[in-house]
Amino acid sequence: MASRATYQENKSPGHEFALPCAKCSGRTSHKVLVSIDIHGSEGNSQHSFEWYRDHQIVQCLGCKSISYRIADSNSEDYFQVDEDEYEHSVSEKLYPPRLEGIKGLGDESHYLPNKVRQIYDETLTSLAVQTPVLAAIGLRTLLVTVCKENMASGASLF
Repeated sequence: MASRATYQENKSPGHEFALPCAKCSGRTSHKVLVSIDIHGSEGNSQHSFEWYRDHQIVQCLGCKSISYRIADSNSEDYFQVDEDEYEHSVSEKLYPPRLEGIKGLGDESHYLPNKVRQIYDETLTSLAVQTPVLAAIGLRTLLVTVCKENMASGASLF
């Protein structure tokens, strides 16, 4: 099977996307500053598979923070929107990872004790990258650590 890929620099600067912002804590407009778009295909004239992956540096138009976006799609990943109309499904990854609507403590986290701040930051990251078991362990550890920091009485969390 034949395989080929093409790379195109700065095809999408100026395009805007509504993305969750790590600092604004909501969905805001982000503008593409720089991009590398990779489009490829595999197969032959009878059977082919096409894909694309766009790498973009984006800037929030509200708080001006910079982040990284990867958008993936392929010729087999689509859904029906009307009787004779289909749209390609786009998988989107944002770095640093974030949760829409959750701002966290941001710059105020420096008020937390060092150990509590580290666990808090790791727990938020676990939630953002959708690892629920690690997030649950982080929440439990955060609770235990806060109790120890405040010398709470009792032998257990109960």
